Amino acid sequence: MRLDADDLSAGALGAYLARGQQPRTLQLLTVTFTLAYRASGTGIPRLGNDARRTEVGATAEDLIERSVPFVEEIKNRTAGVELEAWLNQERGPGSGLWDDLAGIIKDGVADGWAANEEIDGPNYRRSRIIGPSERLNWFSITAVYMNSVPLFCGEYHQHPYGEINMVIPLDEGALLRGPRGWQGPGWTSPEPGSHHYPEVVGGGLIALFYLPAGRISYDITVPEDYDFMVPEGYRMSAADGQ
Repeated sequence: MRLDADDLSAGALGAYLARGQQPRTLQLLTVTFTLAYRASGTGIPRLGNDARRTEVGATAEDLIERSVPFVEEIKNRTAGVELEAWLNQERGPGSGLWDDLAGIIKDGVADGWAANEEIDGPNYRRSRIIGPSERLNWFSITAVYMNSVPLFCGEYHQHPYGEINMVIPLDEGALLRGPRGWQGPGWTSPEPGSHHYPEVVGGGLIALFYLPAGRISYDITVPEDYDFMVPEGYRMSAADGQ
């Protein structure tokens, strides 16, 4: 029996399993599905350009596996201006990598296996998905969920070796502040030694970040002259009538 993409439903897969197919065949079927995975605008997985919803959700393993070729590309690059520009030009929204990772991590947040630890209530959550490992060239992967219309600042922290951060807005107009300004869908890449608040404005978003050697430090003092700001047309506080 051969299953095409159009046949990949719970009923068809159940019938396939009932026929006692060999495990290797099922592994190949799983790989085929994973490689064909794309996300709809709502975060519901679909096959290729088929917009029909399925009951199959992405997993942490899907995210890790999809990240393997990505970290292979960036393992010898240093976080900073040049890498950030390259990421937004070559691996931004509309690229296979960005669209795949965005779909998977949206599923993860919705299904509760990513960004599931409250840092400051339900609108600021974080979780490390995998620590630094040989499989990922000693990068770690962490997901953060932040949701606020007026400006919200998370925990101040430092990046000893820099950061590669993918920004996935869940609400139109949601922005994350990076070292070179406010970022919508795309990437930020703070340099080694940089430190900042994670700042969000305009709604909910997910930050999916890759850390060389998993290094991040919260043992740092906020500068007295730290400049809080919001883009024009956005609200600094809940009482702000902008």
